[in-house]
Amino acid sequence: MNLRKLAVPAIAAAMTLGVVQTATAQSSSMAGTQITIFVGTSAGSTYDTYARLIADHMNRFIPGDPGIIVQNQPGAGGSKAASYIYNVAPKDGTALGLVQQNLPLFQILSPAKAKFDMAKMNWIGTLTDIASVVALWHKTGAKTIADAQKGVFAVGTTGRGSETYQVPTVMNKMLGTKFKLVAGYKGISGMDVAIEQGELHGRGGSLLSWTSRKADWIRDGKVNFVVQIGLQKAKEIPDVPLLLDLAKDDRSRRMFELLSSAGAVGRSLLAPPGVPAARVAMLRKAFNEMILDPTFLADAKKRSLPINAGRGETVQKIVEKTAGAPKPIVDDLRKVLGM
Repeated sequence: MNLRKLAVPAIAAAMTLGVVQTATAQSSSMAGTQITIFVGTSAGSTYDTYARLIADHMNRFIPGDPGIIVQNQPGAGGSKAASYIYNVAPKDGTALGLVQQNLPLFQILSPAKAKFDMAKMNWIGTLTDIASVVALWHKTGAKTIADAQKGVFAVGTTGRGSETYQVPTVMNKMLGTKFKLVAGYKGISGMDVAIEQGELHGRGGSLLSWTSRKADWIRDGKVNFVVQIGLQKAKEIPDVPLLLDLAKDDRSRRMFELLSSAGAVGRSLLAPPGVPAARVAMLRKAFNEMILDPTFLADAKKRSLPINAGRGETVQKIVEKTAGAPKPIVDDLRKVLGM
């Protein structure tokens, strides 16, 4: 046997493999690049604070240690940012997003207005699931659903794609509340100022947007939570009724379940469609390592940001399930929301 004849092809193959491996390593590294996390709300929201937490830590787990910055793109209940990420942003992993959890639901309710497909986004992972609430200012005197059914209360909204619009609207139609929705707010920070100044009586939004930003209002009894929205009660407010439990029949319960599913998406990081699978896998791996990191967890605690993290693949399935919700349920909810 001529070992020399075998050795030459073997060496060539080894060299080729080495070149491929080197090229792969180079393509997986993000050295010298900058990642931008586009946030669908204004600065100061919980979406924004979670995005900035990621920006301060995730780079340590990404090959090449790229810089990460946050750019706010508020407007249309998060649809503006989602549309940019889906249609315009680079498809190489340098553009990520953290947008409103209700957008998968908005997409199926208003397909003509949604210039994106949330099910086709690449979901990297969620930092926490989120319970939502509707809260009213203490000076209104309203503390319960029954109270909210008796008077007219002005509540702010960022747009139809947001829970700040969807939840009060459904409650008006299905439970007999009389919330007057006031549009034009880019984020909850502006709503909170308006509430304190007497321009609004309250707002919807995540429980976290209250506990992390306005804990003193809760402590001092300045806001009353009249309902919570989720698939199960939040441990922080066990005495506040769950929207699901207020359903009067099977039809309303199925609609409430669909509306409540957004909480499972919570505060999730995503990438546009079209990002190479290897790059998506790398980002998911970095995210999964970050959420277990003691330094990251300590910083989250310092910022009063709860972490109940989930994998990107899990969020992907939740969003795909929402996108594939049965048409009769979607039609019922669309009619109630006037979409």
